Amino acid sequence: MTKTLQTYFPFSILLMVFFLAACIKDKAKPTPEIAPLTGCDTVTFSKYIKPIVDTKCAISGCHVGTPGIPDYRTYAVFKDRAEAGRVKIRAIDANATPMPADTKNALTDQQKQLIICWISNGYRE
Repeated sequence: MTKTLQTYFPFSILLMVFFLAACIKDKAKPTPEIAPLTGCDTVTFSKYIKPIVDTKCAISGCHVGTPGIPDYRTYAVFKDRAEAGRVKIRAIDANATPMPADTKNALTDQQKQLIICWISNGYRE
């Protein structure tokens, strides 16, 4: 190795480790609590949630039968994931790896409120 490379190589490695460690410790800030809509008892999967899922989640390359990714085209699978807390963690709280992954296709506050209503009122079909 050249003298310059011997001098800067350890520093470069240390700098890379520092940046990687910073990224690992970086956590998404939780989304502020969204107050549920009034009249949540009318929010059903088929009328309100399925249209959101179809345009934000069950899209090409995501939750449409892609191997290793839950298929959200059915009520049963989406309900199971919601009951397990995965929908709230990923779509509402947006921790670690928020969904949808494409920020241009992010859920609106109203869509989040509808999902919260649906969860809060027993996952009505």
